[in-house]
Formats: sequence, C-alpha cells, structure tokens
Amino acid sequence: MPVCGGDFVVEKDSVRDIAMTNIVSRLDKEGTFTEVVYEILQETQKYLEATCAALMQINSSQTKIGTVIACNSAGNSNYVPPEVRLEGMQGVLFTEETTVYQKSEADRVQSELLEQLDVSCIVTVPIVINDMIAMYFVIFEQNEEHAYDDRKLQFIQDTARIIQSIAQKKIINNSLLSSYELLREILSNIGSGIIVCSQENGNVLFENDIAQNADEVRRTMKECIQDFFDKGCPMEDIRPVENYDAQSGLWFEVRFAPLNWLDGSPVIICTAVDITQKKKNQQKIEYQAHNDFLTGLYNRMKCESDLRKVIKNAVKDGTTGAVMFIDLDNFKHINDGLGHQYGDVLLQQVAAGIQGIAGLRGHCYRMGGDEFVIIIEPQLYDQLDRLVRIISDMFNRSWYLMGTEYYCTMSMGIVTFPEYGDSVADLIKKADIAMYEAKKGGKNRVARYNEGINSASGRRLDMEKNMRDATVDGYKEFEVYYQPIIDVQDGVECAGAEALIRWNSDKMGFISPTDFIPLAEYLGLITPIGNHVLYEACKACKW
Repeated sequence: MPVCGGDFVVEKDSVRDIAMTNIVSRLDKEGTFTEVVYEILQETQKYLEATCAALMQINSSQTKIGTVIACNSAGNSNYVPPEVRLEGMQGVLFTEETTVYQKSEADRVQSELLEQLDVSCIVTVPIVINDMIAMYFVIFEQNEEHAYDDRKLQFIQDTARIIQSIAQKKIINNSLLSSYELLREILSNIGSGIIVCSQENGNVLFENDIAQNADEVRRTMKECIQDFFDKGCPMEDIRPVENYDAQSGLWFEVRFAPLNWLDGSPVIICTAVDITQKKKNQQKIEYQAHNDFLTGLYNRMKCESDLRKVIKNAVKDGTTGAVMFIDLDNFKHINDGLGHQYGDVLLQQVAAGIQGIAGLRGHCYRMGGDEFVIIIEPQLYDQLDRLVRIISDMFNRSWYLMGTEYYCTMSMGIVTFPEYGDSVADLIKKADIAMYEAKKGGKNRVARYNEGINSASGRRLDMEKNMRDATVDGYKEFEVYYQPIIDVQDGVECAGAEALIRWNSDKMGFISPTDFIPLAEYLGLITPIGNHVLYEACKACKW
C-alpha cells in the first residue's frame, strides 16, 4: 500500500500508462474505423471514469454537430450526447483548440451551455485531417466531483491524436476528407434528394443539396426516414414508398438501401425522386382506361369491376343493392335528324344530370351508345324509389341542345342483387331485359326485373343476337316468298307478285314477321333487310 503522495502518483501513472498502451495498440488493429474508435472510447471512458466519451462530426451544411460514435459509463447508459446547433458555438465550444468548460470555473454563458448539455464539465478536442477539422473528440462529465487537471487533459489530447492517425490511415487514397468532398460533389449533382443516416442511431451523416434546399423534398424524406426508424429499420423488407407532399402537390418515390459508409460503418441511404409526371401519366392512362372520353363517366370495364366488388360485399354482409339500366328513347332520331354533334351534347347533358344527383356521383357508367348504368349500393338502396323519381322527372323536361330545346325520354330497367343473381354479366343482362320490357310497354317507363319477364325477354335477346348474326352472314337465313296478284277483270292469271320476307333461323326455326319485323326496326336493320328483299325480287324478275 502506498505510504506517500509520491507513491500514489506512481500508481496513478501506471494506470494511465496501461490505458494509453491499450489505446496505442489499436493503431494497427483490423476492423472498421467505427469499431476501432469505439474500443478507444471504451478505454478512455474507463480511465477517466467519465459519463461519456464521444466522436462528433459537423454536418455537411455546417449548421450542427452530431454524434458519430459514443461510449457511456455503465451507470449512465441512458445519457445520449445531444445534437448541438453550431450557431453561436463555433469559436466558443467547438474551436480550433482544446476547449474545457468546468462548472466550478464557468462564467454565466458557459454555465448556461453546460446546463443545456446536462453536464458539469465538457472537453472538446479538434481532430484535423488534411489541414481541416473533420471531427471533434468530446468528453461529457455529469459528476461534479470529477475534475479535469492538466494530466487528464494531456491524456485526452494524446488519445485525440491517435484517433486522428487511425482516421488518416483508414482514408481511401489517404484522404477521407477529399473522398467525402468528392462524393458530396457527385451526389449533389444527382437530380434527386439523398440523405445518409447511421443505422445505429439514425443520425444524419450526409445530405446533398436537393435534400437540404428543396423544402418539399426535405419534408418528404424526413417524414419517411422517421417512419422507417419508428418501424425498427426493417432491412429484410425494404420497399419503395410513394409519398405525396400536399403543400407542393408533388409525388416522390422514396427508397432505402443499406451500405457501408466511407469509414466502413453501416449506414442507410435514403433517396427521393420526383415522380409527379409519372403519376400524372399513370392517372391519365387509368382515366382513359376507365372513363368514357365523351361524357367523362366511367366505362363498361370500370362498371363491371366496381359491380363485382359491390356484389361481393352485399353477399358477405347480407344486404341488398340494385342496378339501373337506362336507354334513351328514339335517340337515333336526334342523331339522324339533327346530327351527331347534337347527340353528343345530349349524352353529355344526360351524364352530367344523373351524376349530379345526390349520392350517385362515382356510381354512373356509360355502357356505350345511349345506354347508361347506375349502381345503387346497399347503403343507398332505401332511397331507390326517390332516385327513380328524380331521374324520371329529369327526362320529362326538355334538353337544351345548342340553342334549341328538345325532348328525349328514357326507358329504365331495374334488377336487385343478390336476390336475382350475384354474377356481373347476369345482372346487367337482367337489367337490360327489364329495360326492354319498359320499352315494349310504351317507352318513357320504368320496369323492375322479375322471373315472369325472363323467358319472353330472354327469347327476345336470343332473337336479337341471331338476327344480327344473320344479317352479317349475307342474309342467307332470310327467304323471299311471292304472293301472286291476280287481275280478275282482264282474266290474266298472274299480273304480278308481292315479295314477302320470312326468317328461317338456323337456331330458332321459322319466326313470325310480327315478331322479327318490329325487332328489325328497333335494331335499325329494317333498311338493309328491305334492300335484300328488293335485290332478290329483281333477280327473280330478270329470270
């Protein structure tokens, strides 16, 4: 046991020498800069019995200084070196010389600074690389009984020089700073925001010019980085994130990727690319794919997609919805009599009218031609009768077309689901059947689908399909019969003949003219069928 002060100093020197020997031995140690320096900080903190030993670095914008590596004492494991704004600090705390502030000797300004940092003493030593201050070696002390005399300060300065030597050795091409500056120059000229964060604590190690100066990019990246670290840095499932900045109206694609920084430490690189034009192009393509170009309403494809979802939810929840099928009455007369530009204006006014009804916006579709479909979702089903009345009243008023008033009514068919089916195609077909029943009843009417009208209307739909097929196939199924005309006064047995059209369908057999002639008129096929009869009659006369 020491018996005098001299012996006590010798013993302390021995402890100091052992600590410094351990620190010096790290000069040739393999490993990343972070790993090696952390071991040095451990030795330093242990010898000084300090609250925290840390290596801090000024950010690229020279606005604040943050921790790169830190080692706390066992009793102060919760102490985190704060990020310090450099405004007013340069030349005061982080200077070109070793700086020591101790509470017992501090003036008012220094005391306020120590209180802000939650310490009783702080020591900062600059680490110079290539004639520039690259980092600071900092000791944080909360225990007021720990004083830092010249011997301890010399130890801290010696340790800083060793860290400086290790940093110099670890630099690629012997210059970490020049590599960093070169990298910053390259990344600052890339047209996207880039931020590099420490994987360990999320501290920002680098920001390029766009990430620093473009407010919308900075807001987006900070928000996404915060969310990424809040989730615990899920490295195994890093996916691009599309983020919308409401203030600027811009879209950004934000990506995260792990890599090793210049000093070998693991970092996360976050990039943000402006994809606003890409989103606009996508929205334009989606609009063109799902919307009718003339009216702006959703089209048939969108109708089938939406109806499929609504039916699925109705079946799952045990609720009821409906499909309205609307067809304009005598729309062909407007196109033929006034011109297609009038017909287009009418279709646009009809679309605006039905979509302007409360509750129907986003649920109206143009199926093609003058046919419209409205999906009544279950939450609106109890208002079905009210909606039918509003739509009927709208069509009973005149339409103002290019300076002139015209009247055009509609026929509507309604089918409910899932009562009458849970298939999209089946429900649209049944709504169409109900609509045809409304037209057969005199037009400008509304008819609801039921099983009673299914068979007759189903036959009508089959007849319509087969008639269209027959007219495309050269009218082979249409046969011409001749009714003789007898002149009884002159005694001529046959003075002429009346040409009569009959339809002998391959699939449906002979069909009465009273059935197919009105259908041909409705489908606009009566004229080409009449031309066929005339042609066949002329051929017969020639022979």
